[in-house]
Formats: sequence, structure tokens, C-alpha cells
Amino acid sequence: MSNLLKSVARAVKAIALMVLIMACAFNLMSGAAWASAAKVLIAEKQGKPVFEPATVTIKSGDYVEWSNNLTAGTACNVVFDQVKFNRYPTPADENQIADSELFSYLSHQELLNNPKESFRKDFNVPAGEYTYVCEPYENAGVTGKVVVQSN
Repeated sequence: MSNLLKSVARAVKAIALMVLIMACAFNLMSGAAWASAAKVLIAEKQGKPVFEPATVTIKSGDYVEWSNNLTAGTACNVVFDQVKFNRYPTPADENQIADSELFSYLSHQELLNNPKESFRKDFNVPAGEYTYVCEPYENAGVTGKVVVQSN
């Protein structure tokens, strides 16, 4: 009986190792292992929301995650500056988004109402500086920037 238990334990370990290897291989093939993240906290300072850090720098293809750390009852969103997207009417290659569509693609117009609520946005966009605001507090200067560098 003892030999049977040892054989079962070895088989379980071997299966677990195979599953781990397959998961790592899938991440490498899908590119998920190469994407990096920048995290932006929507915090409160002097009675108004702020983006911390106010500027993040990433590579094209990376993502940014915004997380709400405001008290209940204070809401914020992330809306990119539409004026900046009128430079180039068409994308440089088929995999990029035309500037006329970037505003809608990047912006998260729904308010983050609940503490710890978050969202993530992939920046498969051309290199450049992308500024954004929290619309309810735009007049108070609540702004941020994502600097995207080419790969």
C-alpha cells in the first residue's frame, strides 16, 4: 500500500509540473508575459481627487491600470483629451488605431464610484503623450498623462 501511495504522489507532482510548464508556455506564446503595467491610483489630496503618479511612462503595447482609492461618494473617470487626436487621420499600420478613434478607445467615461474599483487599458497606440482628465474635477486641474514610448 505504501508503494501505491508513493506512486500516486509522484504522478500528482508530475501532472502539476506539466500544468505549470504549459501555463508558462501559453503566457510566452500569447505575449502576456511581455506586457508591462503602470498603475495609477486615484487618491484624494486636499479635498479633491488626484492621479498618483500624475505621469506614467510605458512602451507601446503595455497597459495602465487605474484604481479608485477615493472615499465613497467621490467619483472620478479617465477621459483623454480629444483635441490631441487630430494629428494623423489614419494609422501608420493596420494594427494601430486611427487618431480619430483613440479618444473613444482610451477613455473610460463611466465614473468609478466605489473604492477599490479599477479598470485597465492596453496602449496599442503610437508613441506620444496622451493627457487625460477626471471630468467631474476637470476645472480643479485633476489631470494625468501617459507617455508612450516606441518599442
